[in-house]
Amino acid sequence: MLPRDHVHDGEEHCDHCDELRGIHRGEHSAAWLPGCLTALDACQRAFARHDPNIHQDEPLSLQVCRALTVVPFVFEQVGDLIDRVDPGVIAFGTDHPHSEG
Repeated sequence: MLPRDHVHDGEEHCDHCDELRGIHRGEHSAAWLPGCLTALDACQRAFARHDPNIHQDEPLSLQVCRALTVVPFVFEQVGDLIDRVDPGVIAFGTDHPHSEG
């Protein structure tokens, strides 16, 4: 895993390595991503009302999408995922020669 696989609290962790992209392991699928991104943005908005240290210059979902790539399972509806998240986040993966992928 690359350092950008994790969402850190604080800009200093992410601003120094903009060129790195983490790849989320395919064993965990990609279906979790849209809901996670929605929850991140909702939390950012909610907590920013009470904490001046939380920056809202850019939604957390955009920061995560720049840093993360996910590999859907073969049975996941990739078209639906692409409609809900940035297509650049979705990567092709294979589990060849295993029959499920």
